[in-house]
Amino acid sequence: RLCRAQSGGGHGGGAALGLRALDLGCGRGRDAVFLASRGWEVAGLDNQPFFLRHLADFAAREGLADSVHPVLCDLRLNLGGDVLETEIIRG
Repeated sequence: RLCRAQSGGGHGGGAALGLRALDLGCGRGRDAVFLASRGWEVAGLDNQPFFLRHLADFAAREGLADSVHPVLCDLRLNLGGDVLETEIIRG
């Protein structure tokens, strides 16, 4: 597998509500932690272990470790080298 979870964890409040998000290229996790603080269950994907460690620490400091799941993943490899064009929408 080219993607693997970096931390275990149960289901937080977001899972109970059925709210799930995938944060692609999550970096240090600002958006993932924000969504988790609003009740979402979030998988944060990035190809940099340093950022994923930061995300895990950030989520733990905020008491959200059970709702935020860092995942080491290089999307370029999983897409066969194709480039994604994407739009990020923030509300």
